[in-house]
Amino acid sequence: MTPDHEAIIALCQRMGQAHHDRDAGAIAACYSADAVVYSLAPPLAERGVNQDTIAAWLATWEGAIQIDAQDTELSVAGDLAYTLAHSIKREGIRKIS
Repeated sequence: MTPDHEAIIALCQRMGQAHHDRDAGAIAACYSADAVVYSLAPPLAERGVNQDTIAAWLATWEGAIQIDAQDTELSVAGDLAYTLAHSIKREGIRKIS
């Protein structure tokens, strides 16, 4: 495993812990200012993240947020890295109406 792989894995672990801790600032800190982020919420793709938007999303869930990515593949080539998770689950939480 290369140092780049280790750094990306550590970043993913920090992001998982930040979700568990409901820390919008720590979640936002995991992204660069110009990151392209894809999600299921419109507009589907955005550049960068907004800490207030993350905090608002966190407020819609009750309970600890656990992100469990299984069967992940991490590829690093020069300045480009991506990860693919075959299954992402959020368990132990309930959506607040």
